[in-house]
Amino acid sequence: MSVEVISLVNYYARSGYYRHVQTVCNEVLKKRSNDPLILFWRAFGMAREGSANEAVRELDGLLRRNDAQLALPVKIALLHAHRACRVVDSEAVGQLETDLIGAEDDNSVPDRARLQSALLLWHFGEYFDAKQHVTYLLRMQPNIRITCRRQPSSMLLSHR
Repeated sequence: MSVEVISLVNYYARSGYYRHVQTVCNEVLKKRSNDPLILFWRAFGMAREGSANEAVRELDGLLRRNDAQLALPVKIALLHAHRACRVVDSEAVGQLETDLIGAEDDNSVPDRARLQSALLLWHFGEYFDAKQHVTYLLRMQPNIRITCRRQPSSMLLSHR
């Protein structure tokens, strides 16, 4: 995945242009039709724009793939999408909340998944939770440095 595409998606998400997030993702998906990270950010754009039911369908499909790199951020996005629906599925919300309770201290969550979760929570305005994920990542991997290039929202992992 190119850094430029993710930076552009993050810029539009930070600015509140969720339709542009979807447009950028759709253009990339024409070239790479099954990129799970782009599908994830497109579903994020759908949820934030108000198409919560479509976002839930898209995120459910991503959750069924069992991609360890996206499992945690997909669950977080799915929880927010379910809460944004007109008719809230309280059983699904309860199940997702139960799944996410133990995820904070779970050592099996990959670094990229934790970083994507922090970025997603930051876009949702949950700064404290985003900071917890980054702090945990830095505590468990002291040789990893998170850097920002050009835009604060384009966080990258690099080893010292």
